[in-house]
Amino acid sequence: MAHQGVEDIKETDISGVCMTHYNATVEGSVVTIDKVKDLATCAQRPDPTFIPSTGYISDSPVQSLPIFRSSSKCHQRVEEGLLKTAECEETHVFRPFSSEKGGAVTTAKTTMILMSQERLTPITDFDFKRNTLAFENTLTPEAQLEAVEEILSNLEIASNGEILPEVPSLFAKLVSSLKEMNYPQLNTVYNNAKETHTRKFLVDAMPLVGTAASFGVVRDMFVNGDMTESEADVFFTSLAFFKNPTAEMFIALAPLLENNPSQKAMLGTSALINAFCKINEDCGADSSVQQVIRRIETQLGSGCRTVNEEEKVRVLVALKALGNAGRWVNANSVLRRCYTEDNDMEVRVAAIEAWRHTPCEYDRSHLLAAFQDEIQDTEVRIAAYLALMTCPTPELINTIKDRLISEGVNQVGSFIWTHMSNMQESAAPEKQWVRQMIGEELLQKKFSTEALKFSRNYESSFFMNEINTGATVESNVIFSSKSYLPRSAMLNLTLDLFGQSINFFEVGGRIEGFEAYIERFFGPRGYYPEETIETILRNMRQNNDADATTLEGFLDQMTDEPEGSYYLRVFGNELHYHHFFGLENLIETSGASNPLEFLMDLARQGDVDYTKSYQLIDTHHTIPTVTGLPVTLTAKGTATLGLKMNGNFKARSLKNINIEGHLHPSAAVQIDGVMLVDAHVSRTGLKMSSNLHTSTFLDGKLQINGGKLVDVAFNTPKDKMEVINVKTEFFYLEDDQEIRKDVANLIQEETCTSGVTGIALCGEYSYALSSEYGPSFPFTGPFATSVHFKKTNTQNGYVLRYTHEDDQFVFLFDTPGSQTDRKVLLTITKAAKAIDFDLHTPFKSVQGRGEYLWQKNNKNTKLELVVDGNQQYMLETGLRTSGETVKTIVPSFILTSPAGQVLNIQGNFQANTEAAKYVADVTISELTASPITVHASFEGESNSVAMNVDLKTPIIDTLIKSEFGYGENFLSSKVDAEYRIMKEAKQTVHHSALLKKELTEDLSKYIIVFDASPSQYPEMALEYNQNIVLSKGRMESNAKLVHGPASWNANEVVSYANNNGHRDLNIHSTLICPHYQIDISGSYV
Repeated sequence: MAHQGVEDIKETDISGVCMTHYNATVEGSVVTIDKVKDLATCAQRPDPTFIPSTGYISDSPVQSLPIFRSSSKCHQRVEEGLLKTAECEETHVFRPFSSEKGGAVTTAKTTMILMSQERLTPITDFDFKRNTLAFENTLTPEAQLEAVEEILSNLEIASNGEILPEVPSLFAKLVSSLKEMNYPQLNTVYNNAKETHTRKFLVDAMPLVGTAASFGVVRDMFVNGDMTESEADVFFTSLAFFKNPTAEMFIALAPLLENNPSQKAMLGTSALINAFCKINEDCGADSSVQQVIRRIETQLGSGCRTVNEEEKVRVLVALKALGNAGRWVNANSVLRRCYTEDNDMEVRVAAIEAWRHTPCEYDRSHLLAAFQDEIQDTEVRIAAYLALMTCPTPELINTIKDRLISEGVNQVGSFIWTHMSNMQESAAPEKQWVRQMIGEELLQKKFSTEALKFSRNYESSFFMNEINTGATVESNVIFSSKSYLPRSAMLNLTLDLFGQSINFFEVGGRIEGFEAYIERFFGPRGYYPEETIETILRNMRQNNDADATTLEGFLDQMTDEPEGSYYLRVFGNELHYHHFFGLENLIETSGASNPLEFLMDLARQGDVDYTKSYQLIDTHHTIPTVTGLPVTLTAKGTATLGLKMNGNFKARSLKNINIEGHLHPSAAVQIDGVMLVDAHVSRTGLKMSSNLHTSTFLDGKLQINGGKLVDVAFNTPKDKMEVINVKTEFFYLEDDQEIRKDVANLIQEETCTSGVTGIALCGEYSYALSSEYGPSFPFTGPFATSVHFKKTNTQNGYVLRYTHEDDQFVFLFDTPGSQTDRKVLLTITKAAKAIDFDLHTPFKSVQGRGEYLWQKNNKNTKLELVVDGNQQYMLETGLRTSGETVKTIVPSFILTSPAGQVLNIQGNFQANTEAAKYVADVTISELTASPITVHASFEGESNSVAMNVDLKTPIIDTLIKSEFGYGENFLSSKVDAEYRIMKEAKQTVHHSALLKKELTEDLSKYIIVFDASPSQYPEMALEYNQNIVLSKGRMESNAKLVHGPASWNANEVVSYANNNGHRDLNIHSTLICPHYQIDISGSYV
């Protein structure tokens, strides 16, 4: 800055390209300069992600992943043109470990003071290289052979018997240490590993190391057969996620692409080439890269010609691998023949898509010619257009616009118009430069773009500049003139995050031959002949366009079996492709995806000692500071699974199983996060370490023999079995020491179930309370939780046995070796019309016999129980039926205890359905001091029903007689009830009611009568009478209500007449109650 004042400029230094605020003041010959910058606004800072991405330019105030809140301030003092002092201070607040008021903060300060001056002689014998001030992170590994051998030794100890919690942490250290070794050292370590576990850990670790040396060892493992095909596929797929590959890696990988390489090998290696070429523009000239590409090109032959499905798939995978790599050596002319000659349409399209990652310097003029050739198939022309648009130029855009005006094929025109129109409206930042080339003028639309008929592009996008975040969803649906169904489709999701565009995933596929299936289901003679669906299918492609095909025309050409393919691209690279012919192999299946099948495969091997380690995450982020000492963030996650199994495993069917042995699964997961300032001679920082551990044990036998024997035994040799244990700890790092961070306000809780079965389920947890200045959970402090089973007795196990022989069943449950008797034995023996059983438990013993007689009109059961040998119980039930016209049912229920009869219920029910007469008598004895009897009857006639109930109990006797009458003009009821409570005087309740209608030619009369009179409460007696007479022009109502001593009389007369259109209405009402001296009358005229 050359003058006094305030100015904001962009400057490049170790922090990146940052907007910097300068404030300069001048006092005489002294210039004071203050500069401030918010590091969150800096572009071109180190990228913490391991995800392949493409940068874009945005003026957003957020230019990097906001995991830090960082600022920089500098104060400079210049006297007489010389810089006298410079003081700078940076603060970096790690947001996950912090709150607004405090937390994990790194402060970097530097001060420079001019002490003296002297003239230096220019240095001429040194080759200087000018470079930008932007930070470049480099690693300087050092080999540590002894450390690796020590880690392997510790892993052998920690995984012997079960997987201990420290195994994942040791595995992570193993991977880190192997990264620091060259090929001879790695080869020595691998060849010296003799123990099964040690060698298995190395097999799991080598693909994760990610160095050229480790690739060489992986190659050796694959060649020697130490790596299974599935493990090799995982390794090749992981190559697509390497961000900084080296040329030496391809030297190690090239031999693996010889002799019919696998799909994963070609796709993964080609994706690695793509990553290498992003950081090395001259990658195509590298001999190691050329060596790999030539092996892929060999699969294409001279022009992608194939004679069977296997060859076709191999050629397609090779084309997709070249598309991943975006480079080739000798394939240019071959690829042109692949899509111009008479190959399968999918092969032709894949050959054109091979240009999707190639540099713009590659010749695309032949693709432009194919796009402009209307004789070409629409799929070929659309694919050529998309390949051209990967490197658009103003000349190309103008050519395409001109082509739209003269285009005669609706399929092609519809797709291009929708694609370019969507680009004009796209909010995706990575498409803005293409959008500017297309311009804002409206493209001429002369094509039909109906979604169910024509090819088109779909796009939806948004971008929020304030937070530098956005997303784009794009889809292509391509029709062919040979089908009324879409031939291919794809869906792509791209995320824009803090200056990096991440092509998150793309799924797509193509189909052929499914039209016949659609017709079979929804056609006029199909399974679901819905007229609406048939109409849609017929209208989808029946139009006057030249490239339309009718349904009938297609059915004449259809093949017997449908075929198709689908693919998956992640971060722009194709990782999976599957071609199917026929519906039976539409979806690939693998035994590895079926856990039960996987376990059975292991069981067939006899003694099993299976161990598998995974790396869940391994990312490293370095933030440069003004002091030259970087702040580093490291996140590592590893997991180890272990399974020990031995014994006899035989299972011919669900009815014939013989399994005896033990199953010991265990697992551990370790995730570490570190924030560190490394001064090489000294280190300081914070570490968060989370561990999950489980170790369960199942030992015993399961025997099933034809359903006649079930013998299950579970042994419990351990006093404690850990189900799950989760623990998070925090450490201060000082040099090579980890000092555990302890807290005073730790909350702890532990609880267990009762353990009545000999095993208790226990759970415990502890956590630290959050403070005002600290972060939120789970970063508040140490946290732990666990669930485990604990033995509460001395039992050796549990026995469960069931046997069935002839007419005898035996069930046994026991806990041998226990101080508490838990044995339960049940024996059931079946005889003719009888069942005997004998039950012994720790609490009671019961012997019993059950007998039954089951005849048409006589059914009886009898159950006798003897408890503890001296207490006898009996239950007898019976049900007799007789009669034809008059049906008689006699049930009985008798329960007897050692003290005598407890309950005796006898009943008699008679039903004459023809005469509508029903009678029921029930007697309940022994339950109360005197029997309870119920007599009920029901008799129905043409216009009346009579119901009577007579109930006698020790407390109350009740007799109810009721009659109900009904006819066309009346409804009546009469109820007389008598009751006596606890030997008191007999009381009665009388009720009667009548609703009657009398009609004559001139009058309608309605009579309402209601009467209720209880003898015990005469003051509650109620009597109501009302007569309503209706005639022409008159309504008269007389009502009388008597309630206790009060009598109410109400009279109302309403008359009305219509004289010459004038209506006369007269109302007269009276209400009289002498008891309350009420006499009210009123009239309305």
